[in-house]
Amino acid sequence: MGNTDSKLNFRKAVIQLTTKTQPIEARDEAFWEQFWGETGLQGAQDVFALVPAGEIRALREEAPSNLATLCYKAVERLERPEEPWSLDSCEYIWASGVGFAHSPPCVPQHDQNRLELLKLLLTCFSQTMYLTAQEAHQQPNKWIHFFTSADNRHALPLFTSLLNVVCGYDPVGYGLPFNHLLFADHREPLVEVALQLLVVTLDHDFRPPHAHHSTGAGSAAEGASVGAGEEEEEEGWCENLFINYLSRIHREEDFSFVLRGFTRLLNNPLVRTYLPHSAKRVACHQELLVFFWKLCDYNKVPHWARPPLFALSFGQKFLFYVLKSSEVLEILVPTLYHLNDARADQSRVGLVHIGVFILLLLSGERNFGVRLNKPYTASVPMDIPIFTGTHADLLIIVSLCSLSLSVCAERAVEGVASHELAGLRGSRVQPRSSLH
Repeated sequence: MGNTDSKLNFRKAVIQLTTKTQPIEARDEAFWEQFWGETGLQGAQDVFALVPAGEIRALREEAPSNLATLCYKAVERLERPEEPWSLDSCEYIWASGVGFAHSPPCVPQHDQNRLELLKLLLTCFSQTMYLTAQEAHQQPNKWIHFFTSADNRHALPLFTSLLNVVCGYDPVGYGLPFNHLLFADHREPLVEVALQLLVVTLDHDFRPPHAHHSTGAGSAAEGASVGAGEEEEEEGWCENLFINYLSRIHREEDFSFVLRGFTRLLNNPLVRTYLPHSAKRVACHQELLVFFWKLCDYNKVPHWARPPLFALSFGQKFLFYVLKSSEVLEILVPTLYHLNDARADQSRVGLVHIGVFILLLLSGERNFGVRLNKPYTASVPMDIPIFTGTHADLLIIVSLCSLSLSVCAERAVEGVASHELAGLRGSRVQPRSSLH
């Protein structure tokens, strides 16, 4: 009963704050104490329930000074740890995987706290959404700049935590049917936001334009050591450490861990079970495809340094590892599935673009063309003619279906499918299908 009364008093304080049009003094401790005294709030969800977004927007428009005072008073309540910069944050990486073999215990409350902090970071990083492309180039995002720079000494454990949380997530778990209906999955929201944060941070390269492709042309350490200090001093450029760390991944076991994570999550919507809706479905496929593209772009062996001449000197790079692995088809099939599913939806043209870019990247490689000769025996639910053939036939059929639809309906995907077909010609793929 007391807990209910406390929440009621908190709600009354919110109403008072949103209805007063005159500025409330910061010295009025009796008023502000209502928000963090005996409120009975159990977590962030209670705050979201008792403080509707509409009232916050109205407060921003009608009494912005009161909203600013509320924010300042809330920040004053934060407890600052003793010397946070002295903490060895590498001991607190969230999950095992790349660069971290220890498996920390999975605590739901910790995941919830991490989720709220990552959402706050995403909000801070959203400045670029409100700028034009030219303005964004001239005014780098200061939040992302600091978060991914050497000024943030926790950049490496943060990057490792985000990467391992995403690639180590298994939505099916032990494979029990309907388990997602019986038990709450506290890890899935964290995975989605962590993936979004990775995509956002990797999309900002703060190096000079002539050095944007240096990570793919050699080792990141070599690219950073040649004149990096002079450029930063003269032009104020600073390297994005997240891109640096991504380009430095080279161990085969790390590539295997990351690739398994991609294939597991991308193929999740394609899994068919005897019991309808008995398996959990994830919906972060577009962010996964963007992250896969970023990883292939930043972590690759250049054409002039391809094996066998320079493989040992440059180490194993992700794109080469994917191409030599049989799991490359586990990337192809879900990519084609999502392309086929989004071809008629103009609002999902971004998904079509990134899917086509990935196909163009892979189709220019000989090893990919060889892998396409494997017979296609899966039963993926796609709106295409029934055929008997190879994965090359599947690729061509989905491409033709996308092209025919874009030409007939004059969708926004027109032109994209034609580029896809041009890429297929470059890969020397020969159809061997038998349509029924």
